[in-house]
Amino acid sequence: MIKLTALLVLSAVVVGFVLIKNMFSYLKSKRKLKANELLLANGNIIEVPLSDCDIKSGQLYSDDESFSTPSRAEMVDALFGKQKEQPAPSTATYIIYTWRDSGGSSRRFISSPIFMPPESLRLRLDNQHYTNIYVDPANINNYFFDIRFLYNMD
Repeated sequence: MIKLTALLVLSAVVVGFVLIKNMFSYLKSKRKLKANELLLANGNIIEVPLSDCDIKSGQLYSDDESFSTPSRAEMVDALFGKQKEQPAPSTATYIIYTWRDSGGSSRRFISSPIFMPPESLRLRLDNQHYTNIYVDPANINNYFFDIRFLYNMD
């Protein structure tokens, strides 16, 4: 009876932890979306010719588990202290634009990770030609590299 109660309590703790973690992840993504909306509305716009951009690929290791809820087996494994496997790397591609201001200084803007092979990305960039970077007037390090066109292709 005591083992069953302990198992139920531990299960409730794990489920509670997962729910709280998902709630914080949701709030974080909502905050980022709100920040991007503010940049779209109030940011300085840099028009970017995509032919002037570099494309770089690299391995991205993510331990962010916000994309899915753990399975029942993963929860039971966590109760008994089994460690989860190391996250598998995924290939991420980035668009990099180097902007030069009128004073001669330069600044690199890097898109968020794009999970698409570089060849496919190049084809999409050839079709699009231009995009925008929205920069916070008070902080050039706060920007939104607009790659929404990659996901809105018909």
